[in-house]
Amino acid sequence: MTVGHVGALGLTEARDKARNFHAMAKDGIDPRELIRNKKEEKLEDSRLTFQSVSVEFINRYCKGKDDKGNGRLRTATLAEYERILNASEFKAWEKRSIRTIDRKTILQALDSVVDRGAPIMANRYSAVLSKLLNWSFERGYIHEIPPVPKPGKENQRDRILSNHEIAEVWNAAGKKEGLFGNIVKLLLLTGQRRGEVSGMCWNELHDLDKKTARWIIPATRSKNGIEHNVSLSPLAVQIIESLPRIAKSPYCFTTTGKTPTSGFTNMKERLDKLIADNRVEKKQEEAMPPWMLHDLRRTAASGMARLNVPPHIVEKILNHTGGEISGVAAVYNRHEYAGEKQNALNAWSSYVANQISGKKDNNVRYLNKSAQ
Repeated sequence: MTVGHVGALGLTEARDKARNFHAMAKDGIDPRELIRNKKEEKLEDSRLTFQSVSVEFINRYCKGKDDKGNGRLRTATLAEYERILNASEFKAWEKRSIRTIDRKTILQALDSVVDRGAPIMANRYSAVLSKLLNWSFERGYIHEIPPVPKPGKENQRDRILSNHEIAEVWNAAGKKEGLFGNIVKLLLLTGQRRGEVSGMCWNELHDLDKKTARWIIPATRSKNGIEHNVSLSPLAVQIIESLPRIAKSPYCFTTTGKTPTSGFTNMKERLDKLIADNRVEKKQEEAMPPWMLHDLRRTAASGMARLNVPPHIVEKILNHTGGEISGVAAVYNRHEYAGEKQNALNAWSSYVANQISGKKDNNVRYLNKSAQ
């Protein structure tokens, strides 16, 4: 065996190294095998860089199919994963072996996200990184999974809009916000998610001229990957039918015809300003407490509960897979409660209409029977 090269290795160091080789041989260990393994490990490290593994993770896992043959991730979620793994905080890791990514390294990257004032975004980075490392462990690319902390504190929101605030938001949304205003109204009337409403397509809408008007959100666009049948109230249908159509565009809410409407942050800010200006005009001293678009979904759920809609019907409307019907019960109970959902959303729509018009709402009731 070659112990080393003259000049690069001192005599004392060479003798120590040779003695170690002799000791290994006596213990039945071939030092040449050890050296070969180290070389192969270095070669493997150079191949398994953070960048190369991230690309493979996106292509093999994120863009793959689930057990039902559907896309594992929604388009928006996939884009978010790609954006996070290519974020500036991870640029220094690109050529680094993923096996060297430890707790300290992870914390330094996440802390930098927190330090720029984005603690909640740091949690999103943490979640994606955790999935990548778990997948890498399953593939045998890393020998142990380093802990990935969540640096930002997230408080569970419980904000729901009051009856007066429902009217304020609705009226402001109808003033100058165009497509966004109609998205806000449908968020409130249907209780669905922002991405699902804003990405609504014309071919997802059925029987708009009938009492059983419905919107079928395909599994590829729903958060839980399950096709969702949303009943549409007459007021919701009226809003949808008022939307302008761009020739050959599949989207209900679009300005380009090629992609759904975006830029919600700026539009939400303008909506808040309209509400604030209206309060000033009416000489209301208090500003409207901060709210988010997702609060409209919670408001719809709480409002239907106030109308005595059973919890399992509300869960079905929200497309939740847990709640009242879960586990074994969910496997055997395949009833979609279409009539009950229609009645619930019609009752909720009437309730909202009463708040907008200033009428009393004590005449709105949910009828617990199937619609005909």
